[in-house]
Amino acid sequence: YKDKGKFIATLSHELRTPLSVLKINAHNLALELKNNNVKSVNLQNLHQDIDRMGHVVEQILLLNRTNPQQYQGQFEAIHTQSICQSVIASIFPQIEAKKQQIELVGQGSVIRGDKFSLSMLLQNLLSNASKYSPEKSKIEVLLKEQDNLVSIRVEDSGPSIEESEYQKVFERFYRISSNQHSSNTPGCGLGLAISKHIAELHNASLKLGRSKRLFGLSVELQLPQGQTSE
Repeated sequence: YKDKGKFIATLSHELRTPLSVLKINAHNLALELKNNNVKSVNLQNLHQDIDRMGHVVEQILLLNRTNPQQYQGQFEAIHTQSICQSVIASIFPQIEAKKQQIELVGQGSVIRGDKFSLSMLLQNLLSNASKYSPEKSKIEVLLKEQDNLVSIRVEDSGPSIEESEYQKVFERFYRISSNQHSSNTPGCGLGLAISKHIAELHNASLKLGRSKRLFGLSVELQLPQGQTSE
């Protein structure tokens, strides 16, 4: 999609339509249970999850329409250690389900940015690290400052990807060939494209490589030192 407007319109349709169907089905199910005098906590949780997902979708669409200058004008001070701890906690059930270990290394730094979108970016990176790594494997999140850059690096124990695909994975709707990743986990190929967009709005970059410690994929978010607050 060279035309950004067409991409956003397609994304809106692809994300909003299944959410609308889910809402209708959940509503009908609630009526059936009510008629049978059955109360379900799981159904209440389902309604909340659908609403939460809808909010995330709207935020993503808003993010794609945002003027970079207006967006950066709303930045706040964020500590990289704190935001990483929060994101790790949010996806820990996924990590625990695969009996994986995750370690946060480093004291972190204070940066300026948008907390919601940076959390979304980190959640994409950590979710991918868990998804493509085997059970009982290890994931590391490394925080550091070096060469006038503030860095958050996620390393995993998965199969990694070929260097020739490093740039392709940031393209919208691109999926890595199944012979490299056999997780069979559904996806739409948008996570890293959105993450790259968020990084660019923060004057940051995402760099891919191979983990020297865990032998899987290494994805590093690098923010310029000038983004840090005093």
